Amino acid sequence: SSSKTHELTISELLPSTEQYLTYDGSLTVPGCYETVTWILPNKPIYISFNQMRDLRRLKQGTSDFRRNAPVANNFRPLQSAHHRTVRTNIIFATDKQGKKCSMTEPKFQYR
Repeated sequence: SSSKTHELTISELLPSTEQYLTYDGSLTVPGCYETVTWILPNKPIYISFNQMRDLRRLKQGTSDFRRNAPVANNFRPLQSAHHRTVRTNIIFATDKQGKKCSMTEPKFQYR
């Protein structure tokens, strides 16, 4: 089945942040071509229980072989970094109050 999307705004799907990390990588499907620049926003994306349930209900494929197959295990195992450079526009020197941030004394926070 299908349905029309109404007024889908891509920017509403992403967190509002100007800070991000990027690195050169590859596609996640075979042939895994090294042609992708991955962009990671420096802010988490939160979804509701209902949104997660709807994602888990998605089906894939239009061929007879995959018709209505659930979208599952749609990921690659962790890959080697292959000495990739991670780039960022995040300034680590000071925080919003002007205090110096210490990279030698990391502070971990969990929720």
